[in-house]
Amino acid sequence: MLTLKQLRDIIELLMEVQGEDAPVASWILTKSDVYSLDKNMNQTEFPVEDAKEILDKIRENSYITTTIFSVLDSLIVDKEKERC
Repeated sequence: MLTLKQLRDIIELLMEVQGEDAPVASWILTKSDVYSLDKNMNQTEFPVEDAKEILDKIRENSYITTTIFSVLDSLIVDKEKERC
């Protein structure tokens, strides 16, 4: 599992290497995104350990990563075609 502190360290390193104005696309899910809704639409957050387990399973899901990189590859090919 990645923590917010670790994410900050990664982002700081990326900014050093690529510059603060480098473009980026991101999706960040935190423990606050792991909640259930009751019939009145009230949110109840899961305990930290349960949220960690759920977020780890999302991170380990190869379908998400495969889909993102497939879309990225397709968009790169489209852009290359535009440039020719």
